[in-house]
Formats: sequence, structure tokens, C-alpha cells
Amino acid sequence: MNIYPHLSKPIQVGKYLYKHRIIASPLGRGRFLADGNPNPRTRYLAEARAKGGFAEIPIGETSIDFVHANRENEAGSDYSKMEKEPSFKAFSAYAKAIRDNGAIALCELSHCGRERAKLDVGFPIGPVSYTRADGVEVVGMDRSLMDEVCENFATAAEFMQKAGFQGVLILAAHGWLMNQFLSPCMNTRKDEYGGSLENRARFPREILSAIRNRCGKDFLIEVRVNGDDKIDGGLHAKEVGRFCSMIEDLVDLIHVSVGMYHNPVLSNEFSSMFAPHGCNAEYAAEIKKYTKLPVALVGGINDPGFADKLIADGVCDLVALGRQATADPEWANKVLTGNDDDIARCLRCQSCFPGPKEDVLKVAKRFALKCSLNPLNDPDVPPDSFGIPTGRRKVLVVGGGVAGMYAAVTAHDRGHDVTIVEKSDRLGGLLNFTDTDFYKKDLYEFKELLKRRIAKRDIKVIFNTAADEAFIRGFSPEALIIAVGSAPVIPDIQGIEKAKQALDIYFGDIGDIGEDVVMVGGGLVGCEAALNLAKMGKNVTIVEMGGSLCPDAYVMHRIALLDQLSRSVKSLTGTRCVSMTEKSVELENSKGELFSLDCDTVIHALGMKAKTNLASSLKRSINDIPCFVIGDCDHASKVQKATEDAWMAAMSIL
Repeated sequence: MNIYPHLSKPIQVGKYLYKHRIIASPLGRGRFLADGNPNPRTRYLAEARAKGGFAEIPIGETSIDFVHANRENEAGSDYSKMEKEPSFKAFSAYAKAIRDNGAIALCELSHCGRERAKLDVGFPIGPVSYTRADGVEVVGMDRSLMDEVCENFATAAEFMQKAGFQGVLILAAHGWLMNQFLSPCMNTRKDEYGGSLENRARFPREILSAIRNRCGKDFLIEVRVNGDDKIDGGLHAKEVGRFCSMIEDLVDLIHVSVGMYHNPVLSNEFSSMFAPHGCNAEYAAEIKKYTKLPVALVGGINDPGFADKLIADGVCDLVALGRQATADPEWANKVLTGNDDDIARCLRCQSCFPGPKEDVLKVAKRFALKCSLNPLNDPDVPPDSFGIPTGRRKVLVVGGGVAGMYAAVTAHDRGHDVTIVEKSDRLGGLLNFTDTDFYKKDLYEFKELLKRRIAKRDIKVIFNTAADEAFIRGFSPEALIIAVGSAPVIPDIQGIEKAKQALDIYFGDIGDIGEDVVMVGGGLVGCEAALNLAKMGKNVTIVEMGGSLCPDAYVMHRIALLDQLSRSVKSLTGTRCVSMTEKSVELENSKGELFSLDCDTVIHALGMKAKTNLASSLKRSINDIPCFVIGDCDHASKVQKATEDAWMAAMSIL
């Protein structure tokens, strides 16, 4: 019996019968070519999603021209050359790879309009002329520029059609050109293209008409819209719904997103772990009231039960997964085959997305970015370069945290005989803090997923055993993976032994934590622990010696975390802790002035240190066999490094 009957039901989209209701959001952005060939990283993303069962795969954000439409310097294609354009074969390869693996192939076409960076060629254009905050002049579009944009959209769409794509997804959201015309706060024109919604929709309709006239009735045209701009005076769902009703004769499917490019995390364009899953549901439901077109919902969806209910309740007709499809490209297959308990649910940790404009430009040479749960997303070493194991090796993994568990599963699946030795009575390591952290439910699910994967495999686990040199010699492994983790840093601060350590609020007795708390240390651990305490109703003040909070967080996560902290937690930066007692701290500000702060409980979070000494001693117990030190005991870091280290180590055992 199918437990997700609504997700699994086919749906007609244009001339195509989609095999079910699960589609992918656009992957990557524009960086699909490497020396004229398909980029290996983005090609993996496309093929993996298609093989993973998604009904539709769009490759993402492809500029329609490289004079006004591209947001940064990048190698462009002359779409008017069609088959003679050097990149044509590469785009064809993407389309074929998607189609051959059973999915509908689309290419997302975009024009960034007034958001274009100041580049060597061209200039930004938009609905109206104005000077941006960065001093760049935006040119308001006249009739000739409008005609040029319509022609370029149609030409790019025809190019993709000839390359084998079955349709295009037009980006009309996130502050890009079509959204700029639709949104009343960005379109202040006084002619027939401004004012009423009918007028503001006129140019977007002309673009869609140009594509439909050029590519024919059977070519899919899908449009991603903002359910809400999330800016003062911007578009709201009712107006967007009316716009969708105006384009029913031109379009086959609506994708409902939200938010703006220049503020992606706080506007929920890329929702953070602090936003609810399915955060755009209310907008999709409202838009559906106005249009007969099928509606796909975008926005932090990772639970198939929740996704099925969204469709059952009429909120949307399809769900579109972006980062979730990166975290687990097999999501659709697992849902449809009853293997949903093996889904790696996206953490929305933001390791895969660098951040706003200035951060994107810093990493422009990166074609895809790291995923905390899926090392295959952007591996430093391609999987096919490791070779096939020459035999079944006896592998010992020391440590049952995230790195140890991931390594054990990967090594087992490579055909090896794997044993984990864990000093405590349970697997999970530091990730066991997620059992009680309010905001880490998805990370908790990942920890539990790894435990389930181990339980389903013939992986032996030895609990309550601290592996030492004698144990390892007696075990006689043929390969050793050391994943013994990290420990809190305890600096030489007077009275620190009287205070609690941040992990105590997860692993210790929290009954004696008072109402007023001082958290000494404003790195990622301290800030997240402080936020969790605030959620428990505590009054928390963070004391940080540096000039800013959580500089060690991913850029996008830091933005979201700081926003949350600003609502419920006080902070003192540029402030050094001189001494501690159980109920007070003596502090020194940037001027060298001393003062004290009373509280009920003092907690410190002053960093984590790798257990390098323990790892080194364990390495000494073996000779002439492969040995790998992975995760936090190599360098205290985040989940992404742990899984990548683990995968690399396990793949290297031949």
C-alpha cells in the first residue's frame, strides 16, 4: 500500500503526464560549462536527481544574454548560433542525461535586470532609470530594449528546445527583471507598463508570448513567481494570483517561491533552520484560488508526510525540492518505494549556498558547493578516481560519532567487514546534543538516520569500550579509521571550574540553570546554546571578546542566527572575561575598564579542540595498514567536514 498516495499520483502538465508530484527546483546557477563541456559537478547534480526519481529537473539560472542579463562576469553563449554555438553540445548533454534517466528536462532562463553587477560589458537595465546605492546607473527600458529582451528570451528558449530540453522555467521572482516589472515598489513607470497590475503584467506577458510563439504549444513554459516579495510595497499573494490568471494561456505550471535576492535568508528565498518547513504554503494556497494552472510549492520541504498532506489539503499540486534534492537526490525514489526512513533530510545549514551578492562573488570560481549530508555533491576527489576495492578488508572505526558512523556505512557499502568501537553506551557522539536542542530537529534526524543505516547493515558495534593501542593490536585491522572527536577548550580563566560548560545544557542536569544566564563565548556553539536557552525561557547575555558574534558560522546561517539572537538574547562584544564565579563574571571592556555582571548561572563556550593526542597515540598502534584520522579529531569543525572526511577515508580503502 502506498502511504503517500497524493505525492505518487500522476499529473498533466502541458502535453506531458508527470509520473508523480515530486519535482526538483533549479540546481546550481549558470555555471554549467567547464572548458565548453558539462561541468562534472553540476552534471552530477542533474543526473543524480533524475536517477533519484524526480519527475522534472531544471538546470538553474541561465542568463538569456551576456550584455544586460548576466549578474556577474562569466563565459557566455551566443544562443542565436543554435547548433553552431560551441556550448550547444554541452547543454544537449545535460538535457539527454536528464531525459535518459526518466525526468522532464528544463532549463531556467533568467534576466537579473537592475540587480546586475558593474561589469566590463553592458549595464543594468530595469523598469525605471535610477542610481543604485552603489553608485551604478540603472537604465530604464524603452521600447527598443523591451523588444531586445523579448527576442533574447525567445532565442534562448529556442536554443534550449533544439538542445533537447522539453521546456523552460522563467525566473519571475526574487527581484529579477520580470519581478521588477510586476512589483509596484520597483516599477513606478507612468506609461502603459506601470501603475495597475494589468499594466505591470504587460511586459512579462510579452516575454512569455515571445517564447510561446517561437517554441510552439507543446513546449513547456513554467514560471517561478514570488508569493510575497517580503519588502515594503512589494507584491503579495492576491496580486500574484491575479497575475497567474492573466498568463494561463501562455504557461503550463507555476512555481511559488518568496523573497528577494539581496536578502535571501531573512526573506526566505533560502529559508533557514529557524523558518518553518513549507514556509511558502500560505502563499501557494492563496495563489491557487485565482488560477487553473497547476501550482508547485517551493520552500524548505524535507518530510514526505508533510509534502503529501500539502497536496491532499489543496495547498499545492506539486512539491519542488531544491536543497533537499542536493542533500538526498534519491528522495523521490525512497518516498515512492517505501524506503522513506532512509531519507537524509536537508538541514538548511546553508553550507551549500555562500550568501548574498558579495559572498557569491568571492566564490564565483566554485561550480557547486558543499552539502553537509552528501559529500558526493562537490567532492574534492571524483568518486570514480578511487577505484574498486581489491578485497574485503577488516576495517576498525574508533568512535561512533557522525564521522565514524558515516565512514562505517560507506566502507560497508564498498564491501568491507566493518566494526565500530565506541567508548560510551550509544552512537551519536556530540550530535547527541540534538536530542534536546529545539532548533536542531533535522540534525537529530540525520544522527538517527545514520544509526538506522548501521542497524540495517552487518556492521558490528562494540559499546562501552575505549579503544587503546592494545585493543587495536589485538583486533588486527586491515584498515583503521580514527574518529574520536573533540573536547571543549577550557582556558586558564580564574574560577572557570565553578561555571558550567555549554555542553552541560544538553548532556547534563539543566534543573539548576537559573533564570538569568551569562554565556561566556560568542562563537557558533555559544550563540546556538544561548538561543536554545532563550527558547527555554531564560534571560541570556552573551559575552564575546571579539568584535562580532559567531564569525565561525556559514555566512547565511550567521545572518539568520544573528536575527534570532537579536530578538531574545543580549550581547556584549569586545568584552573579555577576567574571572568567573558560580553567579557572576568580571569583565573588561575595550577601554580596559573592569566591571562585573551578576547572574544565576555562568556558562562558557570557548571553543572545541581536536583530540589530536589521542588520535596520534592510536595511530602508533598499527604499522603498514591504511590509517585515517577524520572529523573533529583531525580539526574541530562542522558536520560537512565530518561526512566528507568519512567518505574520503572509506573510499580510499582498497
